[in-house]
Amino acid sequence: MKDRTYYSRENLMCGFCDLPREVLTAETALDHPEMAAEYEMGSPLCCDRAADVWRAARRTVIRVEQVATGWRVRWREGGRLRARTWGTQKAAIEFADYLAEGGDA
Repeated sequence: MKDRTYYSRENLMCGFCDLPREVLTAETALDHPEMAAEYEMGSPLCCDRAADVWRAARRTVIRVEQVATGWRVRWREGGRLRARTWGTQKAAIEFADYLAEGGDA
C-alpha cells in the first residue's frame, strides 16, 4: 500500500480515492463491532479499492475477542489459523495493532 499513498501537507492520503488514509485499529473494532465484521484489522477504511488491495497483499485476518480466560487475538498466517490470549484488553489491542502493522507473532 505504500506505493499507493502520498502525503498532502501532514495527512497520509490514499492513492485510489485521494481521501485521508484511515485504517481499522483494534480499539475502533471493539468500539464498533459492525466495522470489525466487515473489515480486517489494519485494513484501509477510506475506499473499497484500497481495502481490496490491502487484503490481497496481507492475507491476514485479525480479531480481538473476550473469552473466559482474558482477551484472545486470532489471525491467519501462512494458511494457518493462530491465536494468542492476553490477560488484559489493552495488551490484546496492542498485540493486534502490532500484527496489523506487519509485526511477527
